[in-house]
Amino acid sequence: MEAQIPVWQSEDIRNIDVEIGKARQMVIQVFPEWLTSQTLRTDNPDEV
Repeated sequence: MEAQIPVWQSEDIRNIDVEIGKARQMVIQVFPEWLTSQTLRTDNPDEV
């Protein structure tokens, strides 16, 4: 078996974790407003 060489360095993982945290917070802040802006395209139950 070949030795596994890590593809991600610890610093890279920390950096991406920070970006994921920022994106998560943005979604948490924007989602309620986005959700209330969503409407059905039809009132037909078969298409909903």
